[in-house]
Amino acid sequence: MDKEFKYASFWRRLFASSIDSFILMAIGMGISSALGRDPFNFKEIFETIEAGTPVNTLTTLDYALTLFISAFFILFFWVKHNGQTPGKKALHIKIIKEDGSALDGGTAIIRYLSYFVSSIALFLGCIWVIFDKRKQAWHDKIAKTLVIEADNQKPSKAIYALACLLPILFIVIYGGAIFLIGIKKLETPTNVALRKYTTAVKEMSPEAKKHWDRSQELFSQMRELQKRENEPGVVDQIKKLNDENIAELKKAIEAEPDNARIWAELGAAYTWISSKGSLEDSYLAYKKAADLEPNNVVYNNFLGDSLISLGKYEEAILVYQKTIRQTDKNGYAFQGLGIAYENLKVYDEARKYYQKALDTFISENKEGEFDKKILEIQKALARLPKGGI
Repeated sequence: MDKEFKYASFWRRLFASSIDSFILMAIGMGISSALGRDPFNFKEIFETIEAGTPVNTLTTLDYALTLFISAFFILFFWVKHNGQTPGKKALHIKIIKEDGSALDGGTAIIRYLSYFVSSIALFLGCIWVIFDKRKQAWHDKIAKTLVIEADNQKPSKAIYALACLLPILFIVIYGGAIFLIGIKKLETPTNVALRKYTTAVKEMSPEAKKHWDRSQELFSQMRELQKRENEPGVVDQIKKLNDENIAELKKAIEAEPDNARIWAELGAAYTWISSKGSLEDSYLAYKKAADLEPNNVVYNNFLGDSLISLGKYEEAILVYQKTIRQTDKNGYAFQGLGIAYENLKVYDEARKYYQKALDTFISENKEGEFDKKILEIQKALARLPKGGI
């Protein structure tokens, strides 16, 4: 009796599955909408995939209902509609038992659950249809079923076109979403701030750039001298270079007064020994940079650091908290909060933020660039007294 069957080809089965998959996707979106969720919230979908679990209770309910209704949809058509889902009916194929009889509920359930076996090894169990003489997938062999041509009719060209179009549409929708989410992940407040921090130099006017470049030369010379700062006369040399450095940066600001990067660099210059400024001047320069770009987490962190150096810990906390509201993955802000709370002797809070800083730096320490920071924070955690405030 088996020889009388015309086994459905791999391609007809695949096209039928593409139609059914699109229907199931539409059902899933309908369930999401009915629950008040955005069915196009791909960000949450991929966050769930990354985490391995749904991000909240409503999402869990959504996924559970979608899974249940999808299973019911498939099993209902297999058992009650002659082994034909809408996709299989459109492609004129159907599922039967190996003995030629119609699918019963038990066989249908076994076949449905066996999809997992066919899918787990990169869908090799489904691809097996190409090589099998009876065109059976692994789930067919487990459930003892066959997929055969339902009649002598061939699918129309329009059906084939639709079956080809739906996977392409699916790939465009989800592939586009993955791409956009990936781009969005790159567009974190920290990355945006760093990009603007870099491009600010490239976009300087020629006059400002001339003084900026001279400043960078002087900074380089100062750093080299700093390595020998215990030698006689070296401190005076650094002081002299930095006086010139500050003058160059002020000229750059005259040429381009609204460039936050130059103001931030002036703030950094004032942290070095000079006869032309102080830590208070450093704070004012950093504040100007932060005022020019209030959402730039880099400048906010610089401002927080300057407040720490002045012993204004409560003000520093407010500045770092602004950074944390923009991004919850900024190790520098967490460390700054730890330092501020430690100096205020609020040790529980200091420990909490030092730990967050440590976790953040460890997670981002792909090439050892944060090794010193990690050690620094570990020492800070070790010196905190045990107990509360």
